[in-house]
Amino acid sequence: MSRREISKAKQNEIIKKVPNLQPLRDKIRVLSPEIISTKFEPKSRIPIAFVCLNDSFSVLQEANYALGESFAHEVWYKEETENPNELTANYFMRYYSDDVALRLYSASEHLANAIINFLKISRKSMLRHRKKLSSVSVTVGKYLIRQRPKHPVTTSISKLVENPVWKDTITYRDNWVHNQPPLVSGLGVQWQRKTRWTEIVKDGVVTGHFMEFGGSGDNPNISHEELRSIVAKASFAFVETFESVMDCYLDILLKKGIVINGNIVNVKLKQ
Repeated sequence: MSRREISKAKQNEIIKKVPNLQPLRDKIRVLSPEIISTKFEPKSRIPIAFVCLNDSFSVLQEANYALGESFAHEVWYKEETENPNELTANYFMRYYSDDVALRLYSASEHLANAIINFLKISRKSMLRHRKKLSSVSVTVGKYLIRQRPKHPVTTSISKLVENPVWKDTITYRDNWVHNQPPLVSGLGVQWQRKTRWTEIVKDGVVTGHFMEFGGSGDNPNISHEELRSIVAKASFAFVETFESVMDCYLDILLKKGIVINGNIVNVKLKQ
């Protein structure tokens, strides 16, 4: 383990800084694709949607854990260890914040697949709204906004995709995966992927080049505190969206006689 246990007081503070997943957990963990399948046709995609929701929730729990660890490692290495080490604290803050961003993206893809299944969106409709290299979640969002603008799921998804912190989180993830990982402050000397030579221009004409040595690297794109703040807010926003989508899914089950009552599922076999 990369840290020791922190004080109970600090643990309680951290609990307030991460989303509470218990309400979602209570709804998901009592269901199963087998239970749901008893009320739907053999080829129905509604039970498959539940598996996608469960997958999304599993990844969301991992993102939540990573967010908590980002705070916990900061506390340990900056406040509670006998030998504080700010560089190590910054490293783990960035490490776990990265993990949150990556897993939120993954969770959103699973959630999008759940929506595809329980709203019975056809492959043809998906292809019509998908651009080259677009993610499943982006494609589903475009489809819903254009084809089902008044659906409750669309309202929830629109709110998420228009949220600036969600946009920043996905952009950060995309750069992390497809380009150079953004430079984060507090982690020593770092460099952008760019030429080191600077043009010498005289009267609009390049007459030569020069290069400076002995610098402290390139300026960071973002601070570790800003990065964590963004992914933390994005986590809360995604949980809110997940809860709304889950409620829509449960309404479908309710109409077929599947009712969640606390930790018990009641199934009306004749309906």
